Formats: sequence, structure tokens, C-alpha cells
Amino acid sequence: MILNTYQIIGDTAITSTSKLRESKSFQDLPLEAILKETKQKDQCGLFVFDTLKGDILHSITVENETIEEIYDVVFVPGVKHMMISGLNDDLSEQMITIAPARK
Repeated sequence: MILNTYQIIGDTAITSTSKLRESKSFQDLPLEAILKETKQKDQCGLFVFDTLKGDILHSITVENETIEEIYDVVFVPGVKHMMISGLNDDLSEQMITIAPARK
């Protein structure tokens, strides 16, 4: 798993991870050897952890072949009930904008 981004608020941090990429640019990374040696698999997900103790407080891992990377994650101050929208629901049409193709 590749650590992409992280954000810290107080003693808590959130980070996103991605599965290892199969392109030649990312082959033979030390992380790949560590995962094999420790018999762990790469993971795509979000992890919230205590920065003082290093404990994972919450996590969400994505277990499918469609989503392999999460590029960015942020805390949104003042928001108590976040949601995740899928690409095939009615709400996604209101939340996601796709720019027209360039000529």
C-alpha cells in the first residue's frame, strides 16, 4: 500500500492508501519486498490514527477491483455527517462535474 496524503488535526490524523501500481515506474519498490516478507497485502483505504500513540482509531478498506487508489483525503471542520456517493446514483449527478472534451 502506498501512503498518498495525510492531514492532521490535533492528535488525530487521517491518511489514504493505494494498492501498488503495476506500471514499470513503480516496480521493485522496497515496500513491495516488505509486504511479501511480512505476508501482508497492499490495501486501498482510509485510516484515522492517534498521532501520539500510533494506534489506528478507524479504518475503511476498499475490497474490489474497480477502486485501487485514493489520491486525497481531508478533514472538513464543522461537518458531523459525511457521506460517500457512488458513481451510479442520482446524487452523483449533482456532485460530480465532468468537463467537456478538449478539441
